[in-house]
Amino acid sequence: MKRFSIIFGALFFILPTVRANEPDLELSFGEPEIYSEEIEEIPQEYLQLKLTDVVLPIPKPGPITPFPGKGTINPDKIVQIGKVIWDFIKENRAIVDLEKNVAHVVPEGVTQWEQLSGWSDPKNYMYKVSYKNGYGVNVVNLKYYVLYTPNGGHEGVGQYLANVTVMPAEMTASWGYTVNARTNIHRALNVGTSEDPIANVLMDITWSVSTVVKKSIESLTFSLSGNGRFQEIGSESIETIK
Repeated sequence: MKRFSIIFGALFFILPTVRANEPDLELSFGEPEIYSEEIEEIPQEYLQLKLTDVVLPIPKPGPITPFPGKGTINPDKIVQIGKVIWDFIKENRAIVDLEKNVAHVVPEGVTQWEQLSGWSDPKNYMYKVSYKNGYGVNVVNLKYYVLYTPNGGHEGVGQYLANVTVMPAEMTASWGYTVNARTNIHRALNVGTSEDPIANVLMDITWSVSTVVKKSIESLTFSLSGNGRFQEIGSESIETIK
């Protein structure tokens, strides 16, 4: 009986300590694992977007210098039309609205997509992000697509972008984990010349993972060009221990 009492007493003091650490290990997580690749498959929802059916809002009145032979459309002056910021993951819920959550980078003066032609096949870059907790178990899995259609031009001039978007493809999170993700598209630029303009935009994709123990914010910055070029140009990571 004396031996049993000593062992029982030791367990009595050890078990609470182990249990106190369990939430930290379960709800604490390490750095994300990120995998990316260009894929040929294009989501059906994206393919259903018809460029010729999209009517763009007429730009606000202002001075426009006519491009020789092109009326009031200025191929070398590139503007962005459409959404600038939108959420595609909100508290673990994927948001897919390709009719609204898209941006277009076109020459100034364009009001309808039928004014542009020569579009190439859409581009699709897939990103997978995963997190593991203190036990080495996957607790968050996020997959999203960066999609855009390049090479539209006006009467053979310029290379522009249509239907630039981010589309969530997979989202799973264990109990106690909250995931949010947002897209932010920056001001359009001409990275070509006046005679051969090439549209370009920078896109930030930012996501956060949080528990009662920790919050992590990750951000990737991409460059998308009208000639089809896609480049990851930067990243940022912020971590907060609660």
